[in-house]
Amino acid sequence: MVIPIVRVVSIAATAPEIAATAKAVTVKISEPGSQGSGVILQRQGDVYTVLTAAHVLKNKSATYTISTSDGNQYPIVSQSIRAATTDIDLAVVKFRTTGNYPTAKLGNSNLLTEGMDLYVAGYPLATAAINKSVFVFREGTVSANSTQTLEKGYSLIYSNDTLPGMSGGAVLNQNGEVVAIHGRGDRERNPSGEFGRKTGFNLGIPINRFASIATNLGVNLQQKIATITPDRSLKADDYFALANQKYDKGNYRGALADYDRAIALKPDYAKAYRARSTVKSSKLNDSRGALADLDRAIQLAPTDGIAYSQRGFIKSDALND
Repeated sequence: MVIPIVRVVSIAATAPEIAATAKAVTVKISEPGSQGSGVILQRQGDVYTVLTAAHVLKNKSATYTISTSDGNQYPIVSQSIRAATTDIDLAVVKFRTTGNYPTAKLGNSNLLTEGMDLYVAGYPLATAAINKSVFVFREGTVSANSTQTLEKGYSLIYSNDTLPGMSGGAVLNQNGEVVAIHGRGDRERNPSGEFGRKTGFNLGIPINRFASIATNLGVNLQQKIATITPDRSLKADDYFALANQKYDKGNYRGALADYDRAIALKPDYAKAYRARSTVKSSKLNDSRGALADLDRAIQLAPTDGIAYSQRGFIKSDALND
C-alpha cells in the first residue's frame, strides 16, 4: 500500500499541510484493554520503528496492534517493545510490512519558545457521539519550554486541547517537524493541595530528550535532529518547573523561593503567581499574600477561571469575606 506523501516529511507552511504530515506518520496503538498513539520514526527494510509514551505499552504481555493512516493493521514484532528508564516516559516498538509509509522529520525542541504555534495529533478514545477512534489534529501554542524536567521527562507545556488515547502522539512545530511526544494533561491544584480538573495545559517530552537516550533504545537517529549549543542558564520556566517539583516533594519554602525567582525573571508570569498563591494559602498560612498573587494573576490573565475560583475560596474560607 502506497501513501501519497513523500517518505521523509517535508516542511509544511500551513495548518492543513501540517495536519496531512501528522496523519501520515501518526499511528494508533491498541490492545483489548487500552489504546494510545505513536509516531513512525524509522524504517529498516520491511521493519518500522514507532516512538510512543511508555505508559501506552505498559502491558508487556499484551498483543498490541498498530493501525496506520490508511486503515491497515499490523501486529507488533515479537519482543520489540523497548522502554526507557523509569525516569522517562518513552518507548519504541516495531511492526513489519512491505507497505510504504513516511517517517517523521524531527525538529529541534530547544528552539521552541512561548507563543509559538504548536500542533498535537493522535487517536483519542471513542466517545458517545464519535463512536469510533479517528485521527484528531489539535492546534495551540507553546506555553512553556523548560530545560528542567518534570516527572517522567516531561517539560514542554502547551495549550492544545487533548483527549485520552492521544498519549504517544506527535507534537509538531510550525514546520511540520515532530518536536515532542504527547503524554499528559495538567490538572489544577486545589487550595487544599489536591489535584482536580484539567487546567487546559498539556505536556510532552521534548524530542531532544529522546535524542539523548535513543541509542539506549536501539535507535540510531543518524543526525536527524539539528543541534545547538544548549543554554545552561536557568530561565523563568526552569524555576517554575523546579518549584513544582519541590512542592510535590513537600519542600514548600523551596518551592516559594523558586516561584519568586521565576517571577523576578518574568514579571508577567501569570501561572507562577497563581501557583505561588497555592503555596502561600494552603501550606504557609499566608492568605493575604495569596490574594495579592491571585489579584496579579487575574490582572495578567483575566480569562483564567481557576484564579477566580481560588480567590473566591480564600475570601470565603480563610478571610470570611
